[in-house]
Amino acid sequence: MRIDAPTPDADLADRHLACQEAIELAFQAPVDEAMAAGWSEAESVAAVIELSENHMLAKSENERLNAVIAALESRT
Repeated sequence: MRIDAPTPDADLADRHLACQEAIELAFQAPVDEAMAAGWSEAESVAAVIELSENHMLAKSENERLNAVIAALESRT
């Protein structure tokens, strides 16, 4: 599935909404597939939300850990 790139002249205030619009169909596809497999819409959407939250938590923790490693490496 193709996701449109942000436009170079995109207003920063609208960028978050533009990203949501760009990925909406890609988001809907796994929800539809999960529902076709027998999961409810609520379960499918909740799973996507939790996966998204876990992704951001892992990203944040990786950034924090990389900063600690960089600080330790600069000491040697």
